[in-house]
Amino acid sequence: MVAHLAAENLRKYGEVVEQSAGSIRLKVKRDRVIPICKALLDEVPVTDIDIQEVPIEDVIRSIFAR
Repeated sequence: MVAHLAAENLRKYGEVVEQSAGSIRLKVKRDRVIPICKALLDEVPVTDIDIQEVPIEDVIRSIFAR
């Protein structure tokens, strides 16, 4: 993805987790992945997209850390 976009402009798509020269990492709820991907591809000059799920171990760890 194009990294020159400001984080505040990307918040409408999801939580900006990481932004560096050449890439942006967004956190999006699972049920919003498809509509957000569609919006990104329609509205932002995307060159590559990678969709990853949070490992179940991380989810369990965050539940027990509360």
